[in-house]
Amino acid sequence: MSDDIKKRFDFPNSLIQSQAVGHLIAAVLKEHGVSEKIHQSTNQTAALNLLWEKCCSDHVVVRTACSEGLVALVAQGHAEFSYVLNGILNLTPSARNMSGLIKALMKLLQMQALREGQSGEKDIQDIYSIRNPPQPLITVLEHRPDCWPLLLQQLTAFFQQCPERSEASCVQIMAPFLWYLYCEPSQLEEYAKLRLSLLKVLLQPRGVCEEAQLSVREQSTLQLCCSMLPCLQMKDLMQTTEMMLFVEEVYLSLLRHPGFWKSQLTQLTLQLLCICEVSLKITGECSSLIHLLERSVELLGEDFPVELVIIGIALLLLQMPASQQKPLLNLALKLLSLTEGQKIPKASLLLLVPLLQILSSTALEDCLAMGEEGPSRQQLALSLVEVLQKERHGDDSHTISCRLAFPVSSMYGSIFTAWRILDVIGEESATSDWLATVESLLSATTVIPPHVFLLLAYLLVEDVGQNLQQILRVTTQLAQADSSQVPNLIPVLMFKLGRPLDPVSYNHILYTLPTLGVHKVCVGQILRVIQLLGTTPRLRAVTLRLLTSLWEKQDRVYPELQRFMAVSDAPSLSVGKELQWEKLIAKAASIRDICKQRPYQHGADMLAAISQVLNECTKPDQATPAALVLQGLHALCQAEVVCIRSTWNALSPKLSCDMRPLILKTLSELFSLVPSLTVNTVEYENFKVQVLSFLWTHTQNKNPTVASAAYKSLSHFSAGEHTILHLPEKIRPEMPVPGELDEEESVDLSIPGACFLRLLTITAPSVLPALEEFFTSLVRQEMVNMPRGIYHSALKGGVRSDQGKTVAGIPNFILKTYETNKQPGLKPGLAGGMLFCYDLAMYQSKDGKPLNRLMASRGRSFKQTTLALIHEVHVQLSEWHRAIFLPQAWLAYMTRAYHAILQGRIAELELQLQHGKEGPEEVQYKRSTAWLWVRDMLTDEITKTAAKESPVVKANALLALSSLAVVVSKHEASLCSDSDGVLEIQPNFLPVKEWVSMVLNTLLVIVDSHYHPSGQLFTCFYHKSYSGENTASAIARSAAATALSLLVPVFIISCKEKVEEILNMLTARLPGKPSADESQAVQIHMGLALGMFLSRLCEEKLSDMSGQQMNLLLMKSLDALESCCFDPSLEYNTGCILGVGLALSLMSHSSHTESRVHVAASLRKLSTYLDESGSQSRTFQEVLVYTLSCVCTSAFSAGIIEAAEAEDIMSKLQLLVENNQQTSGFALALGNLVYGLSVCGHGKAEDLGNRLRPSWIKVVLTEGAPTMLCLAALHGLVALVGSDVDVMQLKSEAIQNTHFQARLNEVIRTLTEVISVSGVIGLQSNAIWLLGHLHLSTLSSNQSRTSVPTDYSYLPEGSFIRAAIGFFITGGKKGPEAVPPSLLKVVMKPIATVGESYQYPPANLAALLSPLMRLNFGEEIQQLCLEIAVTQAPSSQSAASLLGLWVMPPLIHGLSLNIKKYLLVSMPLWAKHVSDEQIQGFVENLMVEVFKTASQPCHPEMCLSALQGLSQAMKLPSPSHHLWSLLCDATGRIFDLLPNRIRRNDLELYISIAKCLSEMTDEGVNQVSQITKDNIEKAAFVKLYLVSQGRLPLMSLTDLLTAAMQHPEKETLAWMILHSLYQARIVNHANTGVLKRLEWLLELMGYVRNIAYQSAPIQNVAPEEALDFLMLIFAAAVVAWADHEAPLLLGLSASWLPWHQQNGPGGPAAALLGRSPMHRVTVQEVLTQLPRSMLLLLQKEPWKEQTQKFIDWLLSIMEIPNKAFAAKSKDLLKATLLSLRVLPEFKKKAVWTRAYGW
Repeated sequence: MSDDIKKRFDFPNSLIQSQAVGHLIAAVLKEHGVSEKIHQSTNQTAALNLLWEKCCSDHVVVRTACSEGLVALVAQGHAEFSYVLNGILNLTPSARNMSGLIKALMKLLQMQALREGQSGEKDIQDIYSIRNPPQPLITVLEHRPDCWPLLLQQLTAFFQQCPERSEASCVQIMAPFLWYLYCEPSQLEEYAKLRLSLLKVLLQPRGVCEEAQLSVREQSTLQLCCSMLPCLQMKDLMQTTEMMLFVEEVYLSLLRHPGFWKSQLTQLTLQLLCICEVSLKITGECSSLIHLLERSVELLGEDFPVELVIIGIALLLLQMPASQQKPLLNLALKLLSLTEGQKIPKASLLLLVPLLQILSSTALEDCLAMGEEGPSRQQLALSLVEVLQKERHGDDSHTISCRLAFPVSSMYGSIFTAWRILDVIGEESATSDWLATVESLLSATTVIPPHVFLLLAYLLVEDVGQNLQQILRVTTQLAQADSSQVPNLIPVLMFKLGRPLDPVSYNHILYTLPTLGVHKVCVGQILRVIQLLGTTPRLRAVTLRLLTSLWEKQDRVYPELQRFMAVSDAPSLSVGKELQWEKLIAKAASIRDICKQRPYQHGADMLAAISQVLNECTKPDQATPAALVLQGLHALCQAEVVCIRSTWNALSPKLSCDMRPLILKTLSELFSLVPSLTVNTVEYENFKVQVLSFLWTHTQNKNPTVASAAYKSLSHFSAGEHTILHLPEKIRPEMPVPGELDEEESVDLSIPGACFLRLLTITAPSVLPALEEFFTSLVRQEMVNMPRGIYHSALKGGVRSDQGKTVAGIPNFILKTYETNKQPGLKPGLAGGMLFCYDLAMYQSKDGKPLNRLMASRGRSFKQTTLALIHEVHVQLSEWHRAIFLPQAWLAYMTRAYHAILQGRIAELELQLQHGKEGPEEVQYKRSTAWLWVRDMLTDEITKTAAKESPVVKANALLALSSLAVVVSKHEASLCSDSDGVLEIQPNFLPVKEWVSMVLNTLLVIVDSHYHPSGQLFTCFYHKSYSGENTASAIARSAAATALSLLVPVFIISCKEKVEEILNMLTARLPGKPSADESQAVQIHMGLALGMFLSRLCEEKLSDMSGQQMNLLLMKSLDALESCCFDPSLEYNTGCILGVGLALSLMSHSSHTESRVHVAASLRKLSTYLDESGSQSRTFQEVLVYTLSCVCTSAFSAGIIEAAEAEDIMSKLQLLVENNQQTSGFALALGNLVYGLSVCGHGKAEDLGNRLRPSWIKVVLTEGAPTMLCLAALHGLVALVGSDVDVMQLKSEAIQNTHFQARLNEVIRTLTEVISVSGVIGLQSNAIWLLGHLHLSTLSSNQSRTSVPTDYSYLPEGSFIRAAIGFFITGGKKGPEAVPPSLLKVVMKPIATVGESYQYPPANLAALLSPLMRLNFGEEIQQLCLEIAVTQAPSSQSAASLLGLWVMPPLIHGLSLNIKKYLLVSMPLWAKHVSDEQIQGFVENLMVEVFKTASQPCHPEMCLSALQGLSQAMKLPSPSHHLWSLLCDATGRIFDLLPNRIRRNDLELYISIAKCLSEMTDEGVNQVSQITKDNIEKAAFVKLYLVSQGRLPLMSLTDLLTAAMQHPEKETLAWMILHSLYQARIVNHANTGVLKRLEWLLELMGYVRNIAYQSAPIQNVAPEEALDFLMLIFAAAVVAWADHEAPLLLGLSASWLPWHQQNGPGGPAAALLGRSPMHRVTVQEVLTQLPRSMLLLLQKEPWKEQTQKFIDWLLSIMEIPNKAFAAKSKDLLKATLLSLRVLPEFKKKAVWTRAYGW
């Protein structure tokens, strides 16, 4: 049968062939049975195989019938659908004829659509996909692309024959194929015809009439086409053409039913704009699309997106050829005509730029446009401009009715963002902000985006004056960045000139025009505009100035400038005098500018013009043009185009007698060049002398301007060129008569420094600033020429008088007297003198190295002397004055002895090494332990001596041992600092801490016999009694008690807990207490010891370091001491009185108010006590008077009491002395008080001292005077020169001038004469003690601690610095009444200014400046004093000490705000040169204090100054540990005090604190800026700033993002992050490099994926909220790093303070950062810009290498469940993916199908 059927198939008759197919199908059914379905696994029978074979037959009837037969088998249920479908697809690649198979395939799909459609569209959509499973037609097309005509034919039939009830199903089942056909990224050319032809079929309406009802098929097809549109490619000409045809067809189809498709039409309108832009770039044509837009305007009405389309039109017009512009202009006119009677959109003003460009273009373009109907381009543009000028503009505050989710190109994003920005920048502050950000970025870009330019032009047109200068400045910078924008800018400026403005605005705009000449192509257009202005007579002067400005930019316009200058010279009768005057001034100004700008090229051309102006302008009212051309001549002389001397020779006949002030001023400025143009000729020297005479003459001109100019010019001359002959006669010094001089001696005409200062008296106040400048030049020249040797010789005393030699001679005098003494009675006194001042010179070789043999001998001498002094120094309990100073004397001596013996020991070891007695290693070990060896040697010698000797020896030994403990502890501390805090433990020596503990325990056991020590003791100082108690002599107990005060520094460092124990022990043993000692003398010394101990604690500021508890303990102890002091019932309380005096003296320097009040009250109590002490013993009164003098002096020094109160006490003491002239204590107290008050500036005290000193000297030197009278006079004399100053620790700096030194030397000579001549042993002995005491106090007092000169008397007489310092001294002595502050400032400012660059020679600056600080000279003088102290502190200890006083309370609180700001800013200069206590007081009481307000800083400038100083101080190299800790602590405290919400005008504070943190370690930064709920914004900003600068790695943002997700105001943090990421790109740092940024972004993507798929836990925030925020951050990073165009538009800036260089912030000062409308729009529009920026980013290296990762990530995030991600965010991701469709990685089917949702 099969053979028969085959024969029938071959028979050429269609009826027979059809019958044969029927027989074949019957055979198939017979072979397989009627009930059994044929499927894949069914046996392939011969009939079935033949049926499949004939489906590809060459006979059309056979193959058609067989194919239909297969479909019939499926339809009747005899064969499975999949079997037949797969069979057809399997035959497709190899089939000879495809028509039957394709037809069968279409029938099957139609059958499937009809059957499956009944269950819903969702099922239809799920049947096929593009890739898995692929739609059958996709398989056919991929395998047989040549069959596209058959496919087109069958698809046409398919859609046309589709039943109405299944139209939607039919479209849905074809949807995957259509997506593949139109949206496959490769867009194969072989499919092009099918795509174009099929589109007409798809969009063909079902009905004949266009108005027929919309069918379901049309609706589904159009929706499908609209959804496919964003996926179409537009990469080349073919693709773009297809896109245009596609969108036209779809658009026209939608227009058939505009009411139904209103939303789609609106979206497609915006898509059309985008396609127009691409089409213009590729094809140069888009008119057909414009016509479509024009058609939709009327149809859509209010739904038409007018604002966005207008912005798009403006952008298109700028890049469109002229031939294409007319349709767009018609469209724009139509859009604006729709708003008749309403306000036109604000965005319409953006059209002005292209419209003005059209209007300003030449007519040539229109000549080329032939045969066009209707109005021309110019007419249309003019009509539009008229509409824009007449109509009012709306606010555009309403939202856009339609927003594109998937735009076909990036143009839409730019349009939409520009519209949002335009809506915001209408406010003045927002405008200023946006302009500032644009300005900050212009230097980083060379191509300005057109939408940014349009916005700038809009602002320029709309501005009414508030921001005009800023806009014009940005315009100029924009032209420099992108010269291609200049042709567009010029018409806009001209349009602005045509609007009503104020004259100043017109001027600004006109002078902006020349600045646009940045490229030679632009010059012609600008030149034509300027020449046009010049045709108006009133504007010719302005035109000349504009031409000159343009010439400065482009030298090529010089001929035009010359021509116009020549034309302006031509006389005109029609021009008034005012215009002629303007032209003359303009010409003179242009001559000046030409000479200044290019003197070598064109300077010679101007000489004739200069001469002409000078000849014409000789009248008094014509000085201005003459002065201008003289300024030009100044430039020519400076450039050495002409000779200044020759020039003056030519001009002097005209100008030498010219008295016009302006001319004289200009000539003075010209003559300032003379020193720099010097020529070594006699003629020039004579010329210079002539010039100097001219200038000095005019310094006395009555016109302040002329005088000031003369002084300023003189400041350019060398100081040596000025002579006394130049000075005005009023102040000129007397000159020697030439006849009185020797023949060889010449007349010295140099000006003494003091003569310069006389200029102050004859100078008008308005000229003083110029005189100050002249003085500054004198100081600077003197410092430049200062001999280097002056510094060394001044410190060594080589250039000083003998002011220190007398004091230095005391030790040798006492030593000689000691060695030659043969009187036993003098021995104790001499021993005391030796204790105070014994020292031996250091022995050095010629090369400066120590001589070991002599150093060893010096050490042995000190050892012997130490043992001798322990035996010989007299200790008597009744001598209260010596008891005060004996411990300090032993400490000073043991310091010298220990270091001398240590140096001797090291020298001995060196000698042993040299002689080979010891090996190098042994010597090295002994050298390293020599300091311990000396300690133990001295300890052994002292204890051995004390073991067998008298109580006096034991007392001296105790004081020596205690002093040794202090010296060793300090030496150990210095060793620790040298070895970075670690000292090697020496096993052969007792640790210092244990050894010091032995000393302390020994002292405590002696003071308190019941004390039970925890460690070892030195038992040689006491013995055990029968009762088992430790007992010692009264002298030893007294010495031990006073020795405790020496150990206070040791307690502070190592055992602070002992302080309370010692205070309690001493307090318990005060007179009248139950535990008081039986010995009266010991009771006295216990009170003294407690006072000494308290005074040392006050000196160490223990209460400040240990808190309130320690302060209470100190006050409790002081109260106990005072109660004993003021208790009249106690008999032995003189020691308590002395102790109170010592404690109160030191307490007066406390910054605590309560302490100062307590001192004042106690002082008055002591004064009253003295008044009531008439019945007391003489010793009691002496002690009380001495105490009163100490407390009074300290209180006056600290400002606690006034001068009148101090004077009352001084008068009281003077009366006592006069009535008791033989009482040493009274004289001592009076001398002490007079000295103290004098050095603190008390004038009456100084007068009294000048009377007392000669009278006491007379008494002492009077032969036969009573011994007690002489003794009292001696005590008074030494006190008068500061012997007891150590007790009071005066803070004032005495002015130790030659007069003071003379007084001191006089007293010393008096004492030495008494010692040498007097025969009274007691008087001699006391004189020796007092002389030694005076030597020690002179060396150790603050006033003479430094061996620097007190003034600059060692400088030559001609020194101006010497004279200036002398003027300071005069001011300090006489006060502001005699020396006006205004004059003092003129002298001080030069010293301060030059001091910033130079270190002055040595001088006691503190003594010089302190009176000026304290007297009422005003704030300015105080600041200058501190400026000098600050700049000189590194080299001047006295300057540092003065500064240290004023940076601490209470003095700092009296300074003005400006001075405080200066101290804050300058802190880096002086922080390392003041004490730790002082810098700590400054930081706590000023630097941190200014931030302590409830909500915001009360003094923002102070806060900023504080942070500037702090940040610079933290950059200091190698700061001490204390300073660094203090600065870090201050940084943390200030950070905590700053408000969390950042106000815009406080932003610099947060940047500054971030800079401070940047100097700390990463751990420190994280600790300070740890993010909490209360500080998240400021902590985030600080971290972001550090990240943006590269200080912290980008990876450190992870914790910040986690915290930010939980913050309610995420947009604020997002704005900060956006700026940080952008600036991280700009900053060149290893941490912000592109690879680091790529790494971080990939890390962020992983973090987002983990949260999206719930792999990473998040707290306190919904997942969708967290993902939206993280997506915003991702978008921010992409936008910030892709290019500069989007940041420029969005208002990102290159710095955190883009507006900082302006006069002030453009917006409200209180505006919070990140919360303004502009900031919010910036953050929101980042998402709009993401698709465009992502494409740009992935086209750059190294990002493009990671493209696949980005695509995979976008797909994975887009495909997460809807609940976890908002639909809006998914649309954004899809739009981003679609923007990547041009990349090769996107063209993989697995990628693009997922991206399209298939």
